[in-house]
Amino acid sequence: NSSPSICSPISKRQCVTDYALSSQQATVQKSKPKLDSGVNPLGYTASALQVETLGKLRSNAMSGRFLVVLPCSSGKSYYYQHFAKQPNTMLILAQPFVSLVQQSAADAVKLSITTKLGAGVPLKSVVSSQGILVLSSFDRLHHMSTLAKQAIAEGLQLVVCMDEVHALLDSVERTNGFRTFQAFWTFMASLEGYDVLLFAT
Repeated sequence: NSSPSICSPISKRQCVTDYALSSQQATVQKSKPKLDSGVNPLGYTASALQVETLGKLRSNAMSGRFLVVLPCSSGKSYYYQHFAKQPNTMLILAQPFVSLVQQSAADAVKLSITTKLGAGVPLKSVVSSQGILVLSSFDRLHHMSTLAKQAIAEGLQLVVCMDEVHALLDSVERTNGFRTFQAFWTFMASLEGYDVLLFAT
C-alpha cells in the first residue's frame, strides 16, 4: 500500500496500523491547528500529516513504540528535530550508514541543534534549555547503552529514533547483503526494561 501510514502499538510486542491521512490530506493545510505553530526548524510550514504524526508521538512521549511510514523526501527528519530541540530531552538518532550520520550532523549544525557532550558534565545541565541530538550508526549503537541509561537516571526524557529502518529489515532477511547490525539488537535489549519513546522511520 503506497498510502502514508502510522503504525501505532498496542504494546511493546503488538502493533496495529492506523492510517493517519490520505495522500491528498498530506498537503499543507493552513486552516488546521498546528503543534508549535506547525513551523519546521528549517523554516517551512509542516504538512497536516507531519502535524498529525508528531501529535501521536508527543502524546506518548514517555513510553511508546511507533513505526512511521512515509514517502521519501516527505520530511521525516521533522520528528527527530522536534524532540532534539525540547528541553530536558536526549534524542538518540540511529542510522544504518556513516554517510547518513555525517549528513544529519551537518544538518544539526545548520539548525543550531546541540550534538556535543562535554566530558564530565552532567547531562541535565547540557539539556536544560534545549535538548541534545546524539548520532550513531547502527554498527556502533551498542556504545550508546550506558549513555541512554545515564539520561534516564538523570530524569531526562529519552527518545530513540531508528532512521531508514528498512535497511535493518533487509539485513534480517539477508536479501540485499546488509550486515546483521548486531549492535542494534544489543542496544535494544539494554533498554527493554525502561520506558522510552522509540520510533522507527
